Amino acid sequence: MSTATVTSLRPPTILQIKIKLKRIQPPIWRTVLCKSDMTLEEFHRVIQDAMGWCESHAHMFKIGDERIGTLHPRNDFVKDERKFTLEDVPLPRFEYWYDFGDNWYHDIHIVKEVPYDPNVAYPCCIKGKRACPLEDCGGIWGYKDIVDGYADGTISPSLKEWVEEDGGGPYDAERFDLAQVNEALRERNF
Repeated sequence: MSTATVTSLRPPTILQIKIKLKRIQPPIWRTVLCKSDMTLEEFHRVIQDAMGWCESHAHMFKIGDERIGTLHPRNDFVKDERKFTLEDVPLPRFEYWYDFGDNWYHDIHIVKEVPYDPNVAYPCCIKGKRACPLEDCGGIWGYKDIVDGYADGTISPSLKEWVEEDGGGPYDAERFDLAQVNEALRERNF
C-alpha cells in the first residue's frame, strides 16, 4: 500500500474593493471582488470594465507617494504596474487617475477580505450605482453639461448627436447594468 501525499491548495484571497469616481454628485461607484494576486495592470482593466471606460487614455495609480502605471519614456517617475499586485498595496485606500485630459480621479478602497467561492468567476462586480461619464466628454464640466442638458431639455443638437452616437442612444445618468459589467469582465478572461 503506497502512501500518497495529499497537498491542499490554499484558496486564493479575495478582496472586496470599492471604486468611486471623485468629484461627482450623486456618486458613481462600483464594488468588485478580485483575487489579491491580481497585478495592478490587470486591476486597471477591471476598473475600465466596471466603470464603462474604453481604455483609450493613459492612467496611473497613486499609492501613498508612489506612482505606478504604464511605463513610457517620458514617465521615468512611474513604476511598472505589471510588477505590483493588489496584495503589494500597503494602504487600504489609494487613487486611480484615468485620462490626463479629462482627469477622472477614482478613490479605491480595499474594504475587506471575503471568503473564496469556487462557484464565482473572479473578478466580478457585485454592486454599483449610476452610469459612468462618456469617454472624451470634457471632464466633470462636460459631463455636467450632458446630464443637465438632458434633464432640462437644453442639450445642444451637436452635443446630443455626439452623445447618442458615442453612447448608443440618449444618455441615462442613472443607468447601471450589473450583468453587462460582469459580461465584460468575463470576456477579458483574467
